[in-house]
Amino acid sequence: MRREVWEESGVRLGRVVLHSSQPWPFPASLMIGAVGQALPGDGETIYLGNDAELESAKWFPLEEVREALVKGTSNLGESAPDSYVEGALRLPPQTAIANRLITAVVSGWGVLPKI
Repeated sequence: MRREVWEESGVRLGRVVLHSSQPWPFPASLMIGAVGQALPGDGETIYLGNDAELESAKWFPLEEVREALVKGTSNLGESAPDSYVEGALRLPPQTAIANRLITAVVSGWGVLPKI
């Protein structure tokens, strides 16, 4: 995970904690979900030049993420909730491992002490 995060975002991670997993259909693999802690002084700037996989990436304030969990989450194929404000952060559905990881971090799961 450390290598993958660095390649895609330029952010170096210290501690990484496994959170959960889900089946990945092709070719019968397993996707793991983990929470990582950016090393001090290394997470402020995102650099996408190591790998062309991401088009963009950015940090979000915790409060904005909390609000998106309430107002910006809907199931695949469904419209945004009525409370959603156009242009605000949208998140994957609750059944997605990405949503589970975001919810865990916002809830304080695996709060990592400062290195």
